[in-house]
Amino acid sequence: MLDELIEITGAKSIEYMYKNLCCGQPIRGLNDEVSLRIAKEKLTHIKEANADCIVTICPACNMQFDLGQLEIRSKFKEEYNIPVLHYPELLGLALGIDKKELGILTTHRVKADKIL
Repeated sequence: MLDELIEITGAKSIEYMYKNLCCGQPIRGLNDEVSLRIAKEKLTHIKEANADCIVTICPACNMQFDLGQLEIRSKFKEEYNIPVLHYPELLGLALGIDKKELGILTTHRVKADKIL
């Protein structure tokens, strides 16, 4: 269903390996290492698919992929630099709401400038 929601904004949803796999955030605090490895695996496949950004519907996934990229860079020396948008942000942009008003320029750890 998220694919359809993304596409009604005019954006294109792409396929990538393990697309429906959990991001790993639910096990944060129990096993941070495994949580980051799961996110890293997904990010690798997203990067290989040449995605411009990641769109999430789940706040936990949003945090895992945005903040998680910084942790993955520090821990595994892997750089992804893939911007992460929460679906309401994408919808707001599609409706013409200014990116500053949406907070996209100030609230994201991975800068979204390259897709805006």
